[in-house]
Amino acid sequence: MRFILGLTLTVCTVSVISTALMMLTPDRFRREIKAVISLITAVALCSAILKTDFSGLAEKFSLPDFDSEAVSNDRLIQGELESRISEYLQSLLEEEGIDVKKVSVGTTIDGNRRISITKASLRLGSEEKPREEQVRSLISQKIGQIDVEIYYEGS
Repeated sequence: MRFILGLTLTVCTVSVISTALMMLTPDRFRREIKAVISLITAVALCSAILKTDFSGLAEKFSLPDFDSEAVSNDRLIQGELESRISEYLQSLLEEEGIDVKKVSVGTTIDGNRRISITKASLRLGSEEKPREEQVRSLISQKIGQIDVEIYYEGS
């Protein structure tokens, strides 16, 4: 719609200007003025066309981008997986009697669609500082070697 409006406005403006110039120009310069007006009209029309956003048409007639859909699905899977692993770690630590305030896990999905757990971030009660090695050992046994960041309440 913007394209048609811009094109119409351009044509009308150029028509008014060319009519005014043709009326004011002496007969001996009409040929040169017509050439200049034709050039201005062509530039104005090209400018209107080039400034137009044709992305709406491209979306209607293009195939879906399967790569972006795969990335979107990977992010959904990654978020769900991180949530479930966080819940698993929290319940595992609570079973051991460790005061867990918050657990968050980071994962990555590589080009071959393999999922890796990259890190775990834990917020524990301040009284759990002496059990830090036990927490790291438990996570290492159940999940494997990952980067574990431990924070304590009040610090």
